[in-house]
Amino acid sequence: KKSNPVMLYDMWCACEVAGDGLAATSTVAVSGDASDRHVLEDNVQRVASKALGDRATLVRVLHTTYGAVTNASGALVAMYSTRTGIRLCCRLHAVNSMRVVDVGPAADDTQGAAGFRAFWGAKSELRRFQDGK
Repeated sequence: KKSNPVMLYDMWCACEVAGDGLAATSTVAVSGDASDRHVLEDNVQRVASKALGDRATLVRVLHTTYGAVTNASGALVAMYSTRTGIRLCCRLHAVNSMRVVDVGPAADDTQGAAGFRAFWGAKSELRRFQDGK
């Protein structure tokens, strides 16, 4: 596990980040400046932590760099010394991670409900449950 820190987590996903004019699959572009990378990593970690809530016991964003790119036959295709990305790594809560629905704030909590709807957008809906929540 020490040789591969990603193995410390239950799940992870990688995303290439555009930088220094290189095209990437991401719509986010950062300069080569380390402070820009840290801002991006902090923002991703903050949003992922909020989205996962108590489903995750730990959310961490790791900086990654990509070196030589090879094809399936092992032939060198290109060298990108400045290709960078992030890995979003999560350690999941055994029970809470299987929950299907998040119950947001009460409908009469107008400020809390507005914040919940602003964060989740079209995925959120107002419903009343039999237990009054």
